[in-house]
Amino acid sequence: MALGGGAMGMFSGIVAFGRRLQSDLVLRTARGLYLLAACVSLALLTLAVVIAFVAQLTTFRFNVDEPVPAVHPPQAEAIAVSDVAARLLPPTSPRFVQDPAIITTTLTKDQPLGYFYADTPNGLAAYPNDFDLIGGPDAASFVLERHSNGHTGLRPTSEFADRINAARTAHSTATTESFTVRVVARDTAGLRSTPTDVIVQIDRSKRGPVLPRRL
Repeated sequence: MALGGGAMGMFSGIVAFGRRLQSDLVLRTARGLYLLAACVSLALLTLAVVIAFVAQLTTFRFNVDEPVPAVHPPQAEAIAVSDVAARLLPPTSPRFVQDPAIITTTLTKDQPLGYFYADTPNGLAAYPNDFDLIGGPDAASFVLERHSNGHTGLRPTSEFADRINAARTAHSTATTESFTVRVVARDTAGLRSTPTDVIVQIDRSKRGPVLPRRL
């Protein structure tokens, strides 16, 4: 009986030791897991703080470097509106520009006398749509043609050239004659000016060499 009691006591001691060992192992493992979790959480929190700080610095730098939009005064808008309004207006001040500025030789029916011009922000239409000759007391004395600068110009009829040459022959000094035609100017937008009487001024020098007339 004493032997059996001793064996039982030894078994009980082994069981108790195993329980204490198991309790220690579980406790240490749990503590290790808790510590690992805490370290991971701290690392994640630190990483989040760093990311937020970098993002804030980046946003601040972009905000500082971005230029402030310019504030346009109301006057600039008014000027823009006036420019648009001006482009809705038809051509103004149609006029004739003598070219050459003075006739120094005998006039022929093929010689250009000059060209028409007008003021318009849209620009004049291309020849032959920039000017229409619609009448005037002396319209029959001229023929429309394309001037070398691209605008509509005038050249004399044969009868008118003869008349100018005869008057030039009769005078020994330079003279100026004015003639009236009625024209309508047109811009690139298709806007037309009001019919306008334009003075065609012919400045001629004193009599010079006579050129053979073309037939």
